[in-house]
Amino acid sequence: MEFVYADVLKARYRVFGEYYRLDIGPQRLLCRRRVEIVTAELDMTGSQPDAVLILMNPGNIRLVDAEVEIPVVPSGRLDELETLNALHALKPDNTQYQLMRLMRLMGWCRLRLINLSDVCDANSQSFASRLPQLLDDHPGLPHSILDPQRQAEWRFLMGTTSEGAQGMPVPIAAWGSNSALEAQALECLERIPNLLGLPLDAPWFRFASPYRKDQKLAWLEGMHQLLTES
Repeated sequence: MEFVYADVLKARYRVFGEYYRLDIGPQRLLCRRRVEIVTAELDMTGSQPDAVLILMNPGNIRLVDAEVEIPVVPSGRLDELETLNALHALKPDNTQYQLMRLMRLMGWCRLRLINLSDVCDANSQSFASRLPQLLDDHPGLPHSILDPQRQAEWRFLMGTTSEGAQGMPVPIAAWGSNSALEAQALECLERIPNLLGLPLDAPWFRFASPYRKDQKLAWLEGMHQLLTES
């Protein structure tokens, strides 16, 4: 399988993200609600994603325009999250380049990326210790799209307006393994019985963009086979 490099991918795809700051009193957590990866010529107005891919949590903020104002959402006003619709151009990261490779293989025009947790932290070990502390300090913190208070958002982001609706995008799990989000991973599996991915020990799945090139290619080959056979 050919490994397509970033310069080729950047000419073909664009990346947009939607961020917010969750106000929890003494601090405002930087969060990312979703990413949309689209072909350069696609008009996103009215189009649906071909697939929704679910990862662990977002990394660093990578806005093209560093002056973009990120909205603040009080933790007690989650209804405001439902009205967010401010996608901003992003500089792609390694994971997003890897997902472009999958899109290229599958002939997809639009892929949506969401996470088990919206909290931005590029270091998985840091996140694994940080999240439990946040939940201890703020019980019920609605950091995840799987939070019971965020059902309407979940349906929107998964591409359906009601439970069991037909024609939703292909749901893909590629969230790796991080015990801090085991509850969210289990909840996601319960909500999506037909979730596709390359499984590890339940409830974990192989991460979409491992460090080594040969591992990236192995994930792409495995996912391509799985998706074409499904």
